[in-house]
Amino acid sequence: MPVGNALAQYETYALVGGSACVVLGSTWATQDIDLVEPRGKTSNARQLLHASPNFEVEARTNHTTYKAQRPVQVEILTPPLLFKEPFDENTEVISIEGVKVLKPALLLNAKCGSITGRSTEDKRRTDSLDINFLLNFCAQNPEYLPKSDEMPRATKQLVHVLIQLYGGEEAWVRAGFSLRTGIDYLESLTES
Repeated sequence: MPVGNALAQYETYALVGGSACVVLGSTWATQDIDLVEPRGKTSNARQLLHASPNFEVEARTNHTTYKAQRPVQVEILTPPLLFKEPFDENTEVISIEGVKVLKPALLLNAKCGSITGRSTEDKRRTDSLDINFLLNFCAQNPEYLPKSDEMPRATKQLVHVLIQLYGGEEAWVRAGFSLRTGIDYLESLTES
């Protein structure tokens, strides 16, 4: 995994978005690689990517591209403008084959926050596919089941709208969401 290799010595970053889902096992093709890092640290990651033969950083614009048969844009995001969720050295990440990925419950929360602000139906649909993937991933890997305080953006109202528009009711329930009361992650699973 070229991103993991290039950023191996860099402590505080995480893949987010569709590229994080791909690292977690999604077969959905992503158009870019999104990584988040703490505010004010973009130059650190960009320097490491620039030093790698697998990436190209345009000097004038800092546009970063993964060199592949079909080049892939690398977006370096920082909170709060480009990544709406908090992210710092204390934010939980997991490592998959040397690549740091935002903890799945936090990814799910970020997707729930971004889906309503998407400009096109295609982007909302893509987010819904990622949300469904993450719900199933968490259900299949119980150690990653969301805790209620990790999912403030998954309001009962939002979940019902997402289910109405894109389906996936079973995935929400398997991941511990109560369609009756809203967020009941883990608490509802341990009460039964």
